[in-house]
Amino acid sequence: PPKRAAIEGTKEVLLAVVATTMTVIAVFGPIGFLSGVVGQFFKEFGLTICFAMAISLVDAITMAPMMSAYFAGKGHGNIQEKANPTNKFFGWIDKVLKKFDRFQTWLEDIYVKVLEWTMRKPKTVLLTAIVIFFASIFATKYIPKTFLPAQDNGEFMVGLDLAPGTSLERMDVVAKEVDELVRQQKEVFQTVLSVGNASGESNKASIFVEMVPAKQRNLNTSDFKAHMRELVKKYAFANPVVKDQDKVGGGQRPFTLNIIGSDQAQLEKESTIILEKLRTNVALLDVDTSYRPGKPEIQIDIDPVRAAAVGVLNANVGNELRALVEGVTPAVFRQNGKEYDVRIRLKEEQRDVRKFIDTIRIPAMNQRLTYLRLFADVKEAKGPTTINRQDRVRYIAITGDINPKGPGMGGAIGDVKKMLDVDHPLPAGMRYKFVGQAENFQELLINIVVAMGLGILFIYMVLASLYESFVTPFTIMLVLPLAACGAFFALWITQSSLDLFSMIGCVMLLGIATKNSIILVDYVNQSMVAGMTMHDAILKAGKNRLRPILMTSFALIAGMLPVAIGLNEASKQRTSMGVAIIGGLISSTLLTLVVVPAAYGYIEASKRWGNKFFGKLVTTDEKYDREQAAIAASRAVEEAKHSLGNEPSH
Repeated sequence: PPKRAAIEGTKEVLLAVVATTMTVIAVFGPIGFLSGVVGQFFKEFGLTICFAMAISLVDAITMAPMMSAYFAGKGHGNIQEKANPTNKFFGWIDKVLKKFDRFQTWLEDIYVKVLEWTMRKPKTVLLTAIVIFFASIFATKYIPKTFLPAQDNGEFMVGLDLAPGTSLERMDVVAKEVDELVRQQKEVFQTVLSVGNASGESNKASIFVEMVPAKQRNLNTSDFKAHMRELVKKYAFANPVVKDQDKVGGGQRPFTLNIIGSDQAQLEKESTIILEKLRTNVALLDVDTSYRPGKPEIQIDIDPVRAAAVGVLNANVGNELRALVEGVTPAVFRQNGKEYDVRIRLKEEQRDVRKFIDTIRIPAMNQRLTYLRLFADVKEAKGPTTINRQDRVRYIAITGDINPKGPGMGGAIGDVKKMLDVDHPLPAGMRYKFVGQAENFQELLINIVVAMGLGILFIYMVLASLYESFVTPFTIMLVLPLAACGAFFALWITQSSLDLFSMIGCVMLLGIATKNSIILVDYVNQSMVAGMTMHDAILKAGKNRLRPILMTSFALIAGMLPVAIGLNEASKQRTSMGVAIIGGLISSTLLTLVVVPAAYGYIEASKRWGNKFFGKLVTTDEKYDREQAAIAASRAVEEAKHSLGNEPSH
């Protein structure tokens, strides 16, 4: 009867369903509490998965059996023979399902033959799997590694930087020429030109570029930026930099390296050497530095002894020079209810302090005027345009964009570490630090290792408690490296980057890839408890569990296809996650069907070996297994008698 079938079917798969659900929760529960940027990404994502899986478990053991019994109870006998559109439609569906069922039966027969060969050649299968795994590890060398993948958002910046001291008028002329060159490109929708900045640097300009929508252009953002780099080379005197837009603020770019030290001259020297080396690195583009040669300035060195002798304070010197050059506002002019500052200062042709420095007089404490040259040394020099400090220590930042066709952020960081730790160590008292996305990438690697380690540990603990065995979880978890093979190969083939999103996908694989192995191993264990030999139990499990394994895998792959394809510009950033999950599901599904059966015999042999030496520490002994099998068989007989006794007589 349908009701009885629903109950028995639920009992048969209950442990497997609970195990698959708990493994996913075991992976995403702990990693939702990781720290840093990665933790923020995982928190909502992980908790959502946990709650969704918990609700799906309740549905699987309550609603699903009830609904299946209800619909199965309707049967096909109630369908009227009268031809109508509805019956014709369902008749067509029924024909398709019957053909699919015949194909499934044929596939099961083929798989049984593959299983028989696998059981005869287990060493060959396992050795092949090991070779594939190490080949996938080798393939990671050719996968670009970065924190966030490049976006095709159609926006970027062009920065210009002339020599310090350049007038605003000269900068405006050059910036407009470059802006006009950018506007002439058919891929450009509009530009916004800014000359100078809030810091008062008249020698700098920036051009914000917005491209036309992706469907209206042949080049993506990265390729068009490369095209623009070639076009602006003729303005090399303006140090043009084509870079991503800094939406966060602070002037940070994807790659930012701070050279830290207390000696400004030494900082300038070392940062210049490092800058030239990084400009030849294939992983980086448009490498630049926050250091700029000093702009001309007049330095006045006041002798405290001579100044005290004439009664002049340092503040008096500063106030007098500011009044001469910048001016003072001793009064306001009022008209029609409005006030206007009255500023008094030297004429423009008289503001060049260098011309009349010898005639400047400073008021002393007794209000007498004293020549500046009598107590101060005046000289022309070049001073730094800006001095950056972090944690009260000076630093110079070296920045750059990640080359989308290079080895990625990971390659850039590795090259820098090798250069500064081995090839060109920094002098004593100096150090370096990655910040921004470079720092986040290093944090990502650490947190992903922690997340995967915790995930594997909790999966083992959950499976060991559910199956009451220390060894059985190893059979199930054998699928994890097989899933990694597919993920790495898929990223390599599609040239997707190993970034934040693809690493999230790899963590997801820890939970979802074990489901196939759980479904298969759980059925093998049940069959062996019922008295079947290991060989027959594996063949039966493979034939009976092939359909649910393929169904769940294909459903997950279908769900990930939109993510892997990237249906719009915003979703394309997450394509690497879909690619990694689909690749991992394909490899874990195909390899699980042959590798797990091949390894099952060896793992069972290790279990028996463990019984001899460790007894109940490893698993229950064989006598206890036989007793449990006998009890289970007795219960099955009693339930069969009970069900026969309750059947209505016809």
